[in-house]
Amino acid sequence: MKITTALLSLAFVTLSFAQTPNTWCNTDKSFCAQSLFNSTSGAITFAVSGTAPGWLGLGIGSSMSDSDVWVGWNNAGQTVISDRTATGHSMPAADANTQLLPLSATAAQVTTFVIPSNHVTKLYFARYATPKGTGGKTIPTNTKTSFIWAFAAAPPTTPADPNSAFKIHDSKGAFSFDFTAAGTAAGSGGSGTGGTGASGTPGTQTGGSSTTKVSVLATLCVGIMAFLAL
Repeated sequence: MKITTALLSLAFVTLSFAQTPNTWCNTDKSFCAQSLFNSTSGAITFAVSGTAPGWLGLGIGSSMSDSDVWVGWNNAGQTVISDRTATGHSMPAADANTQLLPLSATAAQVTTFVIPSNHVTKLYFARYATPKGTGGKTIPTNTKTSFIWAFAAAPPTTPADPNSAFKIHDSKGAFSFDFTAAGTAAGSGGSGTGGTGASGTPGTQTGGSSTTKVSVLATLCVGIMAFLAL
């Protein structure tokens, strides 16, 4: 059976659809958090960046009491990200069963994020909204969800160790992401409340426009194979 070139070329077509990440920055834009929720897989991809050369932190909730927190920093050209549990105003303990999947800056999931040019620390990771296995808290995606943030200029005590201790934050606060509006494939932006930081004024959440390419290679190849089998 003859298969035309046009039919075969369909297997390499990619489709593009607009996505709008949740984006929140503190007032002086020294810290930004971005997220994209995949309603199909249930995973949320995060980008956390800042001007602080020490460490950056993001967590679920409105305070450090019983919060899942993710802390990261640079080490010898690599990024170290630590999954931790905070029980109050003390050093968060490292989780034995991490829920995080670190991502590189070139991963397809993170290419939609726009990082300010003066940010020297950049963390990329993904996490299921509903944790897999044991450990971790659920991130509600059907309402506005509170997050806490913090950063410090001082580096961790042992940068190569994800369980390293680190000094107290230089600035901190809270904000919310609305996964029902921005940050999903059909999102169109949203508003959120910002926590107080070094400047003592609220930050803002915005929805920026971007495009993600989704390959249909696998689907079309399956269709072609079925067609050839006829």
